[in-house]
Amino acid sequence: MDSRSFNHNLAQVRQEYPIPPVPDWTRSGKLRIAAVYGGYLSRRLVDLVGDYPGLWYESLLPPTETMVDYTPEVADMLQEARVNLVVMGYFSKNFGFKVERPQYEQCARFIYECHQRDIRAMVYISFANIHKTLIEEMPEAATWVQRNADGTPKAYGPHGERLHGCYNNPGWFEYQKKVAINVVQSGADGVFI
Repeated sequence: MDSRSFNHNLAQVRQEYPIPPVPDWTRSGKLRIAAVYGGYLSRRLVDLVGDYPGLWYESLLPPTETMVDYTPEVADMLQEARVNLVVMGYFSKNFGFKVERPQYEQCARFIYECHQRDIRAMVYISFANIHKTLIEEMPEAATWVQRNADGTPKAYGPHGERLHGCYNNPGWFEYQKKVAINVVQSGADGVFI
């Protein structure tokens, strides 16, 4: 896809989905954000990615000590801190729908709890990588991978457990749309990629 095609597609998307006005609660001085990384998927990252030297989580406490579950008690703490927007990590990191389903469900329950406390919730989805569990669930995902100049799959990170998804691949784009549908169904107020 050349830049003219990309710009044309972007213009078409903006026309079909106009950007709404900025809500008052996000204006200067009113936005109070907290980031919470947790849930089922956070606790499974070491199992899914492996315990490789040099990965980001090695410099932190073990995930079971640094990650929280998305519970009503955590929503209570956010409310007590007067947070009005929580950014939730790891809604989807492209491990596949079967692996991530418990995370989607836990996120949806937590979003509901936040909404009961007038806290909006954004979720993180990765648009960049494909994990081997996704390929195991959906073998066609192997064709959605970016390729290096020599034709080999482009690794995401130093160990090759995850691969870069190809943004121009229609299959990859369709998969990401399904992830986005799960985000909407969860009740999230926003998403960051």
